[in-house]
Amino acid sequence: MINFDRVPIIKGLELYKSQNNAIFHMPGHKQNIANMPELEFLKHNLYRYDVTEVPGTDNLFQAEEIIGESLKLLAEAMGSSKSHMLVNGSTCGIYAMMLGLLNKKDKVIVQRNCHKSVHTAIYLGDLDCAYVYPKFIDEFNIPSTVDIFDLQRSIEENEDAKAVIITSPTYYGTCADIRSIAKLCKEKGMLLLVDEAHGAHFNFSRLLPDTAINLGADIAVSSFHKTLPACTQTAVLNLSSSLSINQIENIESKLEMFQSSSPSYILLASIDMARYIMQEKGEKLIESLKSNINYLKEALKDITDIKILDESYLDNERHDFTRLVINTPINGNDLSILLRDKYKIQVEMADFNNIVLIGTVSDIRVIYEKTVYALRDIFISSKSNRSDKKTLKNAQLKALNSEQIKVVNTDKPIIENNILTSNKKLMIIPKTKSILTWNQAEQYKRELIDILQGEGRIAAESLVPYPPGVPLVLPGEQITNEVIDYIQRLKTDNLKLTKSLSANEIDKVYVIKC
Repeated sequence: MINFDRVPIIKGLELYKSQNNAIFHMPGHKQNIANMPELEFLKHNLYRYDVTEVPGTDNLFQAEEIIGESLKLLAEAMGSSKSHMLVNGSTCGIYAMMLGLLNKKDKVIVQRNCHKSVHTAIYLGDLDCAYVYPKFIDEFNIPSTVDIFDLQRSIEENEDAKAVIITSPTYYGTCADIRSIAKLCKEKGMLLLVDEAHGAHFNFSRLLPDTAINLGADIAVSSFHKTLPACTQTAVLNLSSSLSINQIENIESKLEMFQSSSPSYILLASIDMARYIMQEKGEKLIESLKSNINYLKEALKDITDIKILDESYLDNERHDFTRLVINTPINGNDLSILLRDKYKIQVEMADFNNIVLIGTVSDIRVIYEKTVYALRDIFISSKSNRSDKKTLKNAQLKALNSEQIKVVNTDKPIIENNILTSNKKLMIIPKTKSILTWNQAEQYKRELIDILQGEGRIAAESLVPYPPGVPLVLPGEQITNEVIDYIQRLKTDNLKLTKSLSANEIDKVYVIKC
């Protein structure tokens, strides 16, 4: 008998497993609730497949046999000239593509709401950076992708830039006009690098947006584990035919630096099997997924308190319908807690007034039925007894009575349908001013101060709301009052802010010492 108190990670995982939640978070295999025989086959061979480089198992970094054959099938599936398996997530692919294609001090134009790994690669490569801020979706109070005209303006102002780096799709499923962006880049001789981590499923159905590679990107990275039936940490780096042999060799050399010299064959097998499943029956599986999502949308469309993101809210952008962004008057974190505690539904993420659900081909109908029941119960049935809304209202009243929220919401709160809301919106991504580069900032001494006293000071660490992992402030940037307001709102709404140095100091931040 296992003493679970002596294996706390396993104890926690066993507890989560026992709750039998409806899963709307990654990884995309969703614990194989659909009982896919291919995944069951992998499960039964878990330890037998955990091997190393011996005769017959090939070598990831010099693939000539079974891995080499799998890579050819992978490139075919992804529509790329060449694809590489990643066992350290999309992060290592982002590092490899940026540092393999760019030299120190090269200038890059970067979508500001890129994942923190893009910003880390800028630091590692000592790159010069010009930011382009994204468009916003007002009805959901969230960032989207870059506006093509804003990007064109930045390209004209930074004609010495070597590359443009964007995220598409975003965490919220919005997709940039990559075809037009690729054309702009080619006209100026710039590379187009795309963080396509949330779009690994795109090439497997005509119902979905087209892939970055098919639309003209030079290189793109996709996370298999986010949207496909694959294990956590699995991803793929897709190269286009526009890259030279020299560029490809540089990328591949960087991949060896950022991946383990003992890559997991379990993860390689997971990529192989997920690709196989999608090539064999991906189109039908995605049609079934669309049917489930359409059912949910139809069943909730009469609830005026609920909005679900689709292309009607967007301006010349596609939206990945498998990414459900549900907006309500309720604080997103409060709603996500209620869904978990009372209805056994676990969402992917929550922000100020949204919850995000990831739909994948591993889903079964019952989790959508369960979600429809829960949301209708919260927003319709409970109007008679008010119990759930009272719980949520009390939570938000407590937040509004705190000292911190006064910094954020100066307007009087209002009551709508017995749910407390605010009529003031935050700047989604407060604009900061770069005083020093990240590399320069590291050369200075730092001091720990109260966040509320940080206005005008230069950050010595990164501040990143997670998820989605988009930096709010980077080392070398000036902390503004808008940034402080944003941090206080995160705290009030119980949303997570990760800090690179002062993780154990909740209300403090490291800044450059004066």
